[in-house]
Amino acid sequence: MHFAIIEDLKMDMDNLTSLIDEDCAIHGDEVEFSKYTNAEDFLADFHRGFCSAIFLDIMLGDGMNGIKAAQKVREQDSEIPMIFTTTERDFALESYDVHALGYLVKPVQPEKLSWCMNQLRNALAVPEYLEIKGTVNESGNTLSVQYVLLDDITDTETVRRGCILHTAKGDIFTPQSHTELMKSLPHTGRFCEYGRGMCVSFSHVSSMSENGTIALKDGRKLYCSRRKIKETLDCYRKYEFSMLRKRGV
Repeated sequence: MHFAIIEDLKMDMDNLTSLIDEDCAIHGDEVEFSKYTNAEDFLADFHRGFCSAIFLDIMLGDGMNGIKAAQKVREQDSEIPMIFTTTERDFALESYDVHALGYLVKPVQPEKLSWCMNQLRNALAVPEYLEIKGTVNESGNTLSVQYVLLDDITDTETVRRGCILHTAKGDIFTPQSHTELMKSLPHTGRFCEYGRGMCVSFSHVSSMSENGTIALKDGRKLYCSRRKIKETLDCYRKYEFSMLRKRGV
């Protein structure tokens, strides 16, 4: 999980990140943070898929307040979970208007944070299937909607007028753009763009070398673009480490 935290006071930032770290350690979750002291800097970085959830202080010291920042977020992403933090109790209606998942009053208490984290886990639960519209299967049949198991997807590539999903059960063409397809995939670290218009599922990777060669479990090899080698290798190592932790190794 990747959380963005916007808090103008270091004490509040440290307390919140510490509580989240402790809760994630109990549940065996990997977590990383992007931290901001004002809404303007956060919004300059934010885009759909930037993070898993947002913890946002309503009463920021200078500049845009948290409610206004949340409204700006909703213009780009209608679904990302947001949790407000504040010393005030008078913003419940405003937080409802932007569909906030939670509302934490400072100083944040561990049991309140734990409740929000459990709500987040439910909201971020990874779907088992990917819904692809307007696909053509290997037999040449056009389907209005096709449901593809995420576990079956090995990699994707951009082709003329759309994308091809390579799966354990065959190739599937969709007229969706690569950008649209990437937005549909869960941002859990399993799927990674290893080149322009190309994505791989690390769950189907047997190894990756320092020169950017990706060996798939089905025997095929993929090759990272030079500019993406370090980023992809780092993501692959992080994914492997998270799998080891889940297996208790």
